[in-house]
Amino acid sequence: MIIWNSRGAANRGFATVLKDLKFRYKLDIVVILEPRISGPQAERVIKGWGFNNWVRMESVGFTGGIWIVWERKDLEVEVIVKKEQFIHCRLCLGSENMLFTAVYVSPNEQRRRELWEDVQGMAADIAEPWMIVGDFNEIRSPLEQKGGGRVSEVRCGRFNEWIQQCGLVDVESKGPFYTWKGPKWQVLIGCTRNLTVACAT
Repeated sequence: MIIWNSRGAANRGFATVLKDLKFRYKLDIVVILEPRISGPQAERVIKGWGFNNWVRMESVGFTGGIWIVWERKDLEVEVIVKKEQFIHCRLCLGSENMLFTAVYVSPNEQRRRELWEDVQGMAADIAEPWMIVGDFNEIRSPLEQKGGGRVSEVRCGRFNEWIQQCGLVDVESKGPFYTWKGPKWQVLIGCTRNLTVACAT
């Protein structure tokens, strides 16, 4: 599985890299965030990558958007809840199944709180394996940002409290810690670990 904030999925260079990763790692599921395209064009792009199945929350202009795409015929994806900031579903593979939530959380604080409330409400009723992945547009501590503006420790605290209230565990990072840099910088300034993966306890 790979989760990728693409910031534009129609780019040929992006397609080349994704196809290579798909072949090299035999990916079962790909989650694309911020694809910046929708409708028939989105379907053409997904099929061009070699995936025949998908669930999408369309972008609003150039903002947001979540795609879950897969190729395996024996994988069933049952959508439970689909909203602008997340897709919550059940993955079934033979006799095994788990809950899976892909999120792209708005940078707007008020809308971000709406997502937190939605997921916290779902978490209260979940008693089976659950994974939530995506871009939360938040960090857990100042150590997760290098350069850029000053980190709000109050916001970090609220995010950590939300993770705890949902009964989630942050999966530790592997490989390069900083995975993103702002478009204006040629050096590691403004980098954040903006991809968080968490699973239910």
